[in-house]
Amino acid sequence: MPLIAGAQSPSSVPDAPKPEGPIAPAKTNETVPEIEQVKGATIVSSDGSSVTDNRYENPYFGFTFDFPRDWHVLNNAAAKKVLEENGRKMAAGNPALEAEAKKPDVSTPLLAVSEPTPYKNSPVGRTFKILASDVSAEKQPVTAEAYANALASMAKEGKMPFELLSGPERVTINGNKMAKLYLKLVFEGTTYYAVMWAVPKNQYMLQFMATSPEKDGLTDLEPVMQSLHFRATATHP
Repeated sequence: MPLIAGAQSPSSVPDAPKPEGPIAPAKTNETVPEIEQVKGATIVSSDGSSVTDNRYENPYFGFTFDFPRDWHVLNNAAAKKVLEENGRKMAAGNPALEAEAKKPDVSTPLLAVSEPTPYKNSPVGRTFKILASDVSAEKQPVTAEAYANALASMAKEGKMPFELLSGPERVTINGNKMAKLYLKLVFEGTTYYAVMWAVPKNQYMLQFMATSPEKDGLTDLEPVMQSLHFRATATHP
């Protein structure tokens, strides 16, 4: 599914994301991210984050998040590799997109989960991903609204491979102010719909993104964001 990661951007646009491609289901064995989840077990990553059943916990950013039960947890390193590869495919032949794709990537996947079966009549399933983009190099603190506006502007300028359907809009989830966007993109003949929430934490812009091959597939994914809870102060692990 199409998911967006961050990239270094021109100084006039605060750390706007660059195009990246689907992570699952992949079309060849070479691009299938390793599934890490073992039901009932705890998966601990090198950054100190962990997954137990369907709960993700990140001590550095100080939050927990419950993704849909029985969804597959994907290997972050493999998922990032696939995203970059498919991002290059989407940018091929478009000078504006190719220029953006060549910029240094400052985004790190924190969590990537995939629906185990196709959604309704679509040949593919839905995904949910959490990304962290480093915005520490910006001269001024980057707000969620500024980040979302930069993304929207780049889409309108043809620097992103998707259409902005609506937003940015301001939302508050469990006391956290965020920016929210709805997006649409076509990749290898399949249309994907996405909703993204952005919130700054610890000099990073966290991006929570759900994708679906059908627009109504986002409806029952959006409520999972209500499971997102931050501690009062995020600390290093």
